[in-house]
Amino acid sequence: MLKNLNLFRKISLQQQFLIILIGSSLYQLIYRRRIWLLI
Repeated sequence: MLKNLNLFRKISLQQQFLIILIGSSLYQLIYRRRIWLLI
């Protein structure tokens, strides 16, 4: 039971990191496009 909990925590941490990474990259893409449109 404890091992499963640890595994789940590791997976959730990785997923959180991936979501943050993808979110930040998407934000940068939208931000750059907005600047491009402004120019």
